[in-house]
Amino acid sequence: MFWGFESIPFYTVVSGIVVMYPQSHFLVPFIFVEFLSRFDFFSWKVAILAGIVGVLVDVDHLFEHVIHASGDRWNLLKVWNQAIVGHRWRERSFIHDTSGVLLITALLFFLYFLSPLAVFVIGSGYYSHILLDHVHTSYFGKVNISFLGLKIREGVFEIVLDVLLCVFLILIYLL
Repeated sequence: MFWGFESIPFYTVVSGIVVMYPQSHFLVPFIFVEFLSRFDFFSWKVAILAGIVGVLVDVDHLFEHVIHASGDRWNLLKVWNQAIVGHRWRERSFIHDTSGVLLITALLFFLYFLSPLAVFVIGSGYYSHILLDHVHTSYFGKVNISFLGLKIREGVFEIVLDVLLCVFLILIYLL
């Protein structure tokens, strides 16, 4: 049993947990919206907001740590390492599950009548985050790094993805 994660549809469980890092969650919506901004659909500020939303979806890791940790509840280094290495509790809230996707979709539907731009920013960040969390990356192995107490266990797939995203971003700016 992998701490209850086997019941979450579409997740690839590697050593009990699926991990995608913040830079990927930022880059995908940012580059998507930045690409559209090249055609004058949006500004670069909207692209940055979409990237930030893509990262903020994982704020539930912090909340779970604060709820369950016995000491140093607000220690961000411990929150990070717990999310990457520890996995003592289910760190994802319902917003990562099917019920969360349905709820966010319904909220975005109603928000559309108030601000279509806000729906695009939130939707780009949220849905790209969920998509990235469901990418099967277990086939490519992981690189383990420890630096100043910070644990990093990044997948080779994600490293290649981030490099390709950065190359694509450079191409967007050159064109």
